[in-house]
Amino acid sequence: MANIEMDISALPELIGTEKQIAWAEKIRLSMIEEIERYVERYKDGIVATREAGKDTSMTPQALNRTFYRILDNEQAIWWIEHRSDSPQLLFHKMLRK
Repeated sequence: MANIEMDISALPELIGTEKQIAWAEKIRLSMIEEIERYVERYKDGIVATREAGKDTSMTPQALNRTFYRILDNEQAIWWIEHRSDSPQLLFHKMLRK
């Protein structure tokens, strides 16, 4: 399965106070690798589930869309408030929206 290639320079500029932005940028960068690993593991699980003849409502494409929805969040406070969330929890929250 191909890795997601994230161009850090393509991330949206964060919105907030100067201190919030500085902190949120560090948080976001540290979370990207962890989120990418989660996406790749989850994709492998989707493929294995389908190969086993079982149904799953999640597709690799939907997983990628959710990944980019998370990374496209430009509110610094959002990153600060979610800094201790696991990738699994972030995906769950985004999929409920």
